[in-house]
Amino acid sequence: MRVEGEELFVVDAHLHPPNALDYGHRYPDSFNPSLVGELLARMDEAGVDVAVMFAVELDPEGYERFLEGLDPYRRSMARMILRTVNTPNEEVREYVERAPERIVGFGSVNPHGGEEYVEEKIGIIKDYGFRGVKLLPTIQFFNPADEAFDHLFKRIEREGLVVTIHSGCDPGPWEDPKLSELARPRFIGGLAKRHPGLKIVIAHMGSYSALYPGIWFEEALEVAKKHANVYVDIAAVFSKSLVKRAVKELGEDKVLFGSDYPAIGGYCDRLNGMVNCVKWALTLNLPLSAKKKLMGENARRLLSI
Repeated sequence: MRVEGEELFVVDAHLHPPNALDYGHRYPDSFNPSLVGELLARMDEAGVDVAVMFAVELDPEGYERFLEGLDPYRRSMARMILRTVNTPNEEVREYVERAPERIVGFGSVNPHGGEEYVEEKIGIIKDYGFRGVKLLPTIQFFNPADEAFDHLFKRIEREGLVVTIHSGCDPGPWEDPKLSELARPRFIGGLAKRHPGLKIVIAHMGSYSALYPGIWFEEALEVAKKHANVYVDIAAVFSKSLVKRAVKELGEDKVLFGSDYPAIGGYCDRLNGMVNCVKWALTLNLPLSAKKKLMGENARRLLSI
């Protein structure tokens, strides 16, 4: 992609399989080879050179306990969401194997698994050639600051993998901040302090919320300022002032572009692709040097791609 007379290498550092929100159609057999072509076409339309695709592995026991505490309407909504966002590592591998030059995989691990389970899962993630691990405190029901999960983060760090951790609220019942409390960036700060060699990306830079946009942005900014090993991505953050503040206060090297495709209905979904997100990011009033880093160079360096 050429911008202001220069070539930009664009990395979408935050997306999911094209059918990630096809409620009732993903689980358990959700992969179809035609989806790879669909994703590549969307990337080409948007000028995206490389996409980072996330797996999502749920915690079945935590899932059931969570559902028990909800009213019937929220329970129904949560069950649908939890059922359809589940994305096995094997599904992401299918995409990576069919387009290894264009798609980078991030695996997922149930944080509540024991040490033997974690060893096995991280080994599989490495064998698949993935570059990182995606974790979601909201729907995996864990606190990143809890030292009980240190065996997981030690193994991720030892293998040289990057970990991207969801922050902010989530759709459905998780729009209630009380139900998304575990995804506050301040908890990622505790993790970063204990594991200074672990590369951490705060997804959505604490801002993900339809009802309260930018909800925990200040926390994300504080954590990323304090810890050299912490980065942020701008997926589903549509505030130019917040993104510009992040670049200004964290420096040009710590902010990554991401779209959250196909999770933003009517804007960044299967119908529209991620082109709107790319165009929006390119309208940011930033120097070209900062745009080049934001749109791809930072992710290339962090992920060695």
